[in-house]
Amino acid sequence: MMDLHGGTFDPDDAGIDRILDNFERLAKKWAPKVTSRPL
Repeated sequence: MMDLHGGTFDPDDAGIDRILDNFERLAKKWAPKVTSRPL
């Protein structure tokens, strides 16, 4: 279980969208570039 800013992690928290956006952005940034073959 994750612990964020002193409270338990709540997937319904308003900040989850921002967290997921940041995670997705980092995932795209650090993911290996695969252009020659479909996923």
